[in-house]
Amino acid sequence: MWTLRTQRKAQERAYELLREQGMATEDEIDAMHRLFRLYNIEYINDIALSFLEVLYYILQIVADKDLRVSK
Repeated sequence: MWTLRTQRKAQERAYELLREQGMATEDEIDAMHRLFRLYNIEYINDIALSFLEVLYYILQIVADKDLRVSK
């Protein structure tokens, strides 16, 4: 989650720079904001999926161990 905080700070800084330098209109910055929000949601989803995958493997190991003990 540390990376997400860093990403959000970088995004906020990018918005500031784009406004200050006049490199993007407010509509473009709003579109970037929505895009970055989706990126952040995808990042959180990836973390959740990775956690669930690790949990799946742990449960497989536990189940295999229980099957061996019960035989």
